[in-house]
Amino acid sequence: MTVESEPGPRAGKTTDRFHTTVIGNRTIARVAGAAGIAGQIAAAFPYILLPALTVPSPENYLFFLTWAVLLGLAIAWWRHHPWRSFLVPIVSVPAVLLVIRLGELFLGWGP
Repeated sequence: MTVESEPGPRAGKTTDRFHTTVIGNRTIARVAGAAGIAGQIAAAFPYILLPALTVPSPENYLFFLTWAVLLGLAIAWWRHHPWRSFLVPIVSVPAVLLVIRLGELFLGWGP
């Protein structure tokens, strides 16, 4: 089922009810963005602690820098694009764990 959108830049386009009720709700989006920022702060473990235990020293700085940049992006996006802030830890944590795992396999530390 579709509904007409509000007058504005997207006037005349139709969207589904889910988009107009959940994704378009700024309060829910802000809460989701804040959860994304908190998730990225909690992601310090796979970005900082885990590489410190398994990665040679100079590369640790790259993991820390990557985490800091992604945290900065999540905070910067929170105001105008809160759903991007929400997706930052969801996408970045599996990616960093994959990079660490591939590095371990390259060094011969895994099966």
